[in-house]
Amino acid sequence: MSLIKAEKVLHFEKFCKKILKFDSAIRFAGIISDRGKLVAGGFRNGITPFIEERDLEMVFMEVALRIRMRNEFNEKLGRVNFTISDRERIIVMSMPLGNFVLYLSAEKSFDLKTPNKILKFSKGNKNNSIFLDILPKK
Repeated sequence: MSLIKAEKVLHFEKFCKKILKFDSAIRFAGIISDRGKLVAGGFRNGITPFIEERDLEMVFMEVALRIRMRNEFNEKLGRVNFTISDRERIIVMSMPLGNFVLYLSAEKSFDLKTPNKILKFSKGNKNNSIFLDILPKK
């Protein structure tokens, strides 16, 4: 992946801040590159991560790999809109955004209707020039 322009990173930061407002149960909202690097976003203020930063980097790489692997079946099954994992302590969600992934972690009280709201919001941003090159074309 090429270097990401500062303007795009700034937009991603704003986007992640807006995502955190969708549900107070969201602990983390971040944009991950196709190589598993955190591009923008982070934890909600006052949140203590369950895992150390080094392990979080491994989680990001694993999420990016899973998204790439799921893309292998897009032609037969259709594109993945989002995936949710219900873990014992938290709920995690990943949503492909072109060559990037929106990754969320949330408290168990997370409203499971929120991912569809986020999907609609992100698709509504297609007219924004920053999103034109990251969201898939139909």
